[in-house]
Parts: sequence; structure tokens; C-alpha cells
Amino acid sequence: MASNSFDSVGADKGSSVSLSSASKASPLSSGVSGLSMWGGSFLMLLPGGLIVTYIGEIIAGTTRHGVPSQLGLIVFLSGLVFLGFRMVSGQLKERRAVKELQEEQAILNRAKTKSGVLTVSEAALDCRLSILDAKQAFERLSRLSVCQVDVTELGELCYRFPSFENPSAPAETLMPGFKLEVTEKDPA
Repeated sequence: MASNSFDSVGADKGSSVSLSSASKASPLSSGVSGLSMWGGSFLMLLPGGLIVTYIGEIIAGTTRHGVPSQLGLIVFLSGLVFLGFRMVSGQLKERRAVKELQEEQAILNRAKTKSGVLTVSEAALDCRLSILDAKQAFERLSRLSVCQVDVTELGELCYRFPSFENPSAPAETLMPGFKLEVTEKDPA
């Protein structure tokens, strides 16, 4: 069964949060995934090689079964190559989505232990991500309105997770809050 757990040994003491197979797939799921990747690669390489061979035979004029038969085989094998390409690209998209989910979960877990405020460099170091991966994960979370972008006193971007912030602690921000008051005008 899938398990979405993270190791956070001593997270309150400032130690790192690691991705410990955040989305472990079951052995059956993992086997199907690997089979799909290998099968897709096979469907691209073998028929692709045969297509090149058949085109070479047509150009050289050495077809054994006639040009129409060779063209029919080329069309059929092109379909297999396309199918293999779709299988491989689907697996790559799925792997990328799982990786992004793991990164976001690690950042959310760390933000929770840090009272809802985290910088890109802290997230990269604590969650064992590259700076680019951490920045992209924050951007995805920000687009989903999970976190808000702010600026520290040192000018570094920080990301605030309102659902994890301590409500009794005052907010530290350089961007002043504003109030919007709406009053009704007298029709007179």
C-alpha cells in the first residue's frame, strides 16, 4: 500500500527533514511501472530499427516482398513506435509528478516545524533539495495559494504558510498590512 511518510528526526531542534520514499509504491505498482518503461523503450527501438531497414531496402531497390508490402510494414511499425513513445512519456510525466509531490510534502512538513515561515535556502538545506527544486516547489505552492511570498529584513524572499503560523506570535514583515474601509455615501 502507498505510504506518505517523512523522516523528521529532531525537526524541532533544527535538523533536516529527508525524503524517505515519500510515496513508496507497492511492489506490484513498481513492477508495472518498470515494465511499462521497458516495454515502451522496446516498442520504440525494435520497430524503429526495422523501419530504418525497410526504408533502406526501398531506397536500394532490394525489397523481397515488393514496395507496397514494405510500406505497409513501415506504417504498422510506425504505430508501434508511437505507442512506445506514449508509454515512455507517460511514465516520465508520472515520475515527475511524484517527485514534485515529494518535494512539496517535505517543504510543508518543514514549514510546519518552523512555525510557517521558510526561505528557499532553508528549505533546500533542510529538505535536501537543490535550490532550483526548492524554488520551483515554492512557486507551485504559491500559485495554489498555499503560501504567501514575503521579504525578510535582509532582503531574502521568504514564504509564509498561514495555516502553520503561530497566531500568538507577531508577524515579521516589511510589507505593511492595509485595511480597506467601505462606507456608504449619502444619496443627498
